[in-house]
Amino acid sequence: AIFSGLTLGLFGLSRLKLEIEVESGNKAALKVLELRKDANLLLTTLLWGNVSINVLLTLFTDSVLAGLWAFFFSSICITLFGEILPQAYFSRNALRMGIVLSPVIRFYRFFLYPVSKPSAMLLDRWLGKEGVLYFKEEDFRIMLQKHMESRESDISQIEGTGALNFLSIDDLPVGDEGEVVDPASIIPLETEFDLPVFPVFQRNPEDPFLNQVQNSGKKWVILTSLDGNPRLVLNADLFLRDALFGVEPFRPYSYCHRP
Repeated sequence: AIFSGLTLGLFGLSRLKLEIEVESGNKAALKVLELRKDANLLLTTLLWGNVSINVLLTLFTDSVLAGLWAFFFSSICITLFGEILPQAYFSRNALRMGIVLSPVIRFYRFFLYPVSKPSAMLLDRWLGKEGVLYFKEEDFRIMLQKHMESRESDISQIEGTGALNFLSIDDLPVGDEGEVVDPASIIPLETEFDLPVFPVFQRNPEDPFLNQVQNSGKKWVILTSLDGNPRLVLNADLFLRDALFGVEPFRPYSYCHRP
């Protein structure tokens, strides 16, 4: 029963799941991860142990019981109590049972080493060592969506949507993002040491420069050099509000950012 349940339970846990448990601070999970380092040896140990026990039980049954009773015990009882029930329980409590029974597994790994190791080496040569199966990006998206839809998950709609948007960043062509710059929002100015120089203006609604900023109709106005190279981006809303209704000292560069 132990061999049968552990075979399904331990290999139902992915290497990635075990590594996540260890990284999250579950030190006990490290015992199971160490067993999975040589997955083929673990598999052959469990299978050799399971088959050996089943054969011994069958031989014992034949020597003690006869006829239909022997058939009933060897087929029905062994299948029910030695396969179905252990596998059902271990599959739902795989990590906990793997941690509890890790000393038993180590003992049988040593005891069955003469037969399990050659079998494991054959599997290594045929199939190779077990690797970590990572999620593809599309699988990760679906997993996030499932978490967002479930009431049992601690990932909210906002968190899930944000994660999905971040996953999409590298898939979006640069040409599909942003918008065409309105020529009215571009103001060429003389520059000094690579910095646009604001013209002298009056802080009233009739000033030509303030009207030029206002007539752009945009929140952000691009200040360029006379040859058209962008130098600063001006927050027009805050700039005009402070220019018309603010108090001294007025610092226009405090509303500028490097593009």
